[in-house]
Amino acid sequence: GSERVMRVKKTPLRDDQGAVIGLVGTAEDITPYTEAMERLRDSERLLQTVIDTLPQAVFLKDLQGRFLIVNDTYARSHAMTKEEALRVTVQQLPGGTPEQKTQWAELDRHVLETGTATPTEVIPFTLPNGAVRIRTLAKLPVHDAHGGLVGILGVSEDITERQESEQRLRQSQRLLQTVIDTCPQAIFLKDDEGRYLVVNDAFAKLRGLPKTEILGAS
Repeated sequence: GSERVMRVKKTPLRDDQGAVIGLVGTAEDITPYTEAMERLRDSERLLQTVIDTLPQAVFLKDLQGRFLIVNDTYARSHAMTKEEALRVTVQQLPGGTPEQKTQWAELDRHVLETGTATPTEVIPFTLPNGAVRIRTLAKLPVHDAHGGLVGILGVSEDITERQESEQRLRQSQRLLQTVIDTCPQAIFLKDDEGRYLVVNDAFAKLRGLPKTEILGAS
């Protein structure tokens, strides 16, 4: 009662005059092949589901620069569907200035020539609507089972809000330092282990040391 999958081919059998007098049939059991293909499709669906849940933009390209896999985040960043992204090259993607795309190509060249990952770069990215975001970008080589280079994996993360928050924090810290430096009283802030985190000019003058030598010391 079990079922197998067969590849069947039938060909006419002819006599010396070319008349059809019968047929020849061949059948091949391809069940293991179809089962392997189904497992492969299941694995690909699982991989796609996993990377689609990531907040980072993820893509995989072959050695000719053609996209093999992109996730939802990457497609959205270029205002495309995943299916549309898989039909274009980097140069055809909406979003990204010519200068930015040249920089992306340089990172690809690094991976292809050295077979090693690129350092994580912090670069501007111009969206299709013209807005500019700040993103990290790293590219890694993908090897086959024999160690041959077969593709480039890219991971990018939008850090615009993080950078803006850090900039506001630095501005706030500079403002705090300016305010307390105008006070004639010696002012300091220490952590629970007694290390100085903040001191003002009056405190440094009282100690007879530059602030750089006091900060971090107990």
